[in-house]
Amino acid sequence: MRLSIAALAAAVLAGCSEGSFSEQEKGVKAELERHFAELNAEAGARAQAAKATKYDGELAATSLVLNRYDWNIGGAVYQNLVCPNASCGAKIGTLFSAGTDVRCPACNTVLADLKESGKAKPMFEIRSANTTPIVVIVRYVRHAFALDPNSTVAVSSKTEATNSIKLYTDTNERGRGAYYAGGLYRETASALCTTGFVFKGGTLREIDPASVKKMTQDPPETVSVSSMKLGRWGGIEEPLVGWLGKPPVGSAAKEAPKSP
Repeated sequence: MRLSIAALAAAVLAGCSEGSFSEQEKGVKAELERHFAELNAEAGARAQAAKATKYDGELAATSLVLNRYDWNIGGAVYQNLVCPNASCGAKIGTLFSAGTDVRCPACNTVLADLKESGKAKPMFEIRSANTTPIVVIVRYVRHAFALDPNSTVAVSSKTEATNSIKLYTDTNERGRGAYYAGGLYRETASALCTTGFVFKGGTLREIDPASVKKMTQDPPETVSVSSMKLGRWGGIEEPLVGWLGKPPVGSAAKEAPKSP
């Protein structure tokens, strides 16, 4: 009996050792901030390593394709937007914001009342109420970049005469600490990603995509932590649809090319 009481006390203490809900909430937010900061720092380091090589054959395979991430603890994602300005009406598509005003990229109109309209999807969302372990849904944007080591940027003779960029573009200067601009990373794809994490023991554990789909469907389904598969999964990705713009006022539609 004495042993059973001791074991029960140890279990209770183990459950409380991770701190209160508010303390763990601060912990999961800090851990997510660190998670995305490290991913972007790694991409930046690979890009700098590529630009510091002297010959293309020295480029590391890990530097040829990079991923950078847009995420903010107070941010939101807005999908299928159309500008409400009657004189604009641009099909905007998907936008994301980190707490600043959301504006139409065509006419700069502030898109107000988006959160109230239900179009906002938070980038950080706690799904476990006030219980632990904390379960969160995270939405972020992934940008994929591919290195084109032979790309160049045209500079006018006037600009070159006043602000020479030879130091930064001359291949003989590569590897000497100068920023090499003779190769550019081109964005090849962007995706809106949705994933989930369980925060336990000070560690983020990613939730399997099947469980995340159930938790984010309409209406959402409650998924117990015990039924989740935790590991390294990656987010559920949807191709990011950028703003589609609008046809110029008074312009006629172009005719389809005629076959010879």
